[in-house]
Amino acid sequence: MEPLVELVTALPGLSHAILALAIMAATLLALAPWRVRNAHWIGAALGIGFYWGREKRDHENRLRLPAEEVWDRGWLPLEWSAKGQADFYWPLVACLLAALAIELLRRR
Repeated sequence: MEPLVELVTALPGLSHAILALAIMAATLLALAPWRVRNAHWIGAALGIGFYWGREKRDHENRLRLPAEEVWDRGWLPLEWSAKGQADFYWPLVACLLAALAIELLRRR
């Protein structure tokens, strides 16, 4: 267990990727009884969207402006800090790769 903790602390974005994949898995399990065809893409969108919203909010907080003045700022990841971008891109890549892998396995 300790090597895993060391790996996650060495790569901070890895923990975000794992949590985004957990969101994706929970969505898949929740939609399984209804046999939703593209549940893996819906789960990926939720996992990615969670971190997109989180990093946008962090960007707004860093601006230290009233809420009326920041609602339209920070929608694009390129406006965020380098750390914010890294925290977002790890879950983005993990969820897209997982959804793509599921898609490819289904088509076989």
